[in-house]
Amino acid sequence: MIRFFVSDDVTSLISKRKMEINSYATMLMRTDEKYIEPIFVYSYSIFESTITEILRYYLNAFPEKINKNINIGKEQLLSTSMTHDILVSYIEEYIRKYSSKTLSEYLRFFKETLDIDASLDLPLVDKISKQRNIIVHDNFKRDLLSLYINNVKAPCSNGAELLSYIRFLNEILDIISAKICSKYAEYTKEKLVRCVWNSVFSTPVLRFDDIWNFDVNGALFIKNFETIKEKVKIISSTERLFLAIIFQQFNNSINEKLFSFREIPSFVSLDNESKNKLIELINFFKYYPLFFGGEEIKK
Repeated sequence: MIRFFVSDDVTSLISKRKMEINSYATMLMRTDEKYIEPIFVYSYSIFESTITEILRYYLNAFPEKINKNINIGKEQLLSTSMTHDILVSYIEEYIRKYSSKTLSEYLRFFKETLDIDASLDLPLVDKISKQRNIIVHDNFKRDLLSLYINNVKAPCSNGAELLSYIRFLNEILDIISAKICSKYAEYTKEKLVRCVWNSVFSTPVLRFDDIWNFDVNGALFIKNFETIKEKVKIISSTERLFLAIIFQQFNNSINEKLFSFREIPSFVSLDNESKNKLIELINFFKYYPLFFGGEEIKK
């Protein structure tokens, strides 16, 4: 199974979201009183959506971590031609069951799913979650009953306290980022492209290191074109098809020098294993279109 998971992409996402939250925290320190609560609520939502996005990404790569059987409805089954799309849809439903719970419960689920040992102050998380719910759901409580009472002013949240909550959520993201970086360090872009290549080509004739190297920018380049021309002569027609698909992403004229169309098999001639490989390859290029086309892979 090809796992579409790159740990650096997760930590980069966390870093980006932390910068967003920090910018709102800075804004909160110098903003008008009436904007304090909306800024806090939005910062909270960035934090929560970051947790959700990491879960979504992780479960797509490690679907065996879904701790129950997958039930597929008829509409869902008929609306897509690809199993992967069904999985993506189901993961959304699966996560929603847990994201609707308290934030501390959601974080417990998150830690258990990713199998990371992170020590978090969950009572404080509950306190922050409660404050968010008060602002979102009860902020205008009894406004109508107090409509004709003079000099009744709704209490305002403590700006310094909300700021400390925002900073605490960022600290949690720091902890999560460090834990993911440590536990899943092996899941690099290089591991992913090697995994894709080895999954598609089982023959020793097309060893990854015999075909590819990395330039000074960490991007893939073909080692020796003349060597490839010789190898192409002794591989199967199905392997020629897969090689043509990958090389087309690298350079749109290289295939003209390697193959003629009559050497590429028709889909009807592919066995089930080859068809499954083709689907995996299509999925890979759907999410990583430039990994064989100039993207920095190796740092």
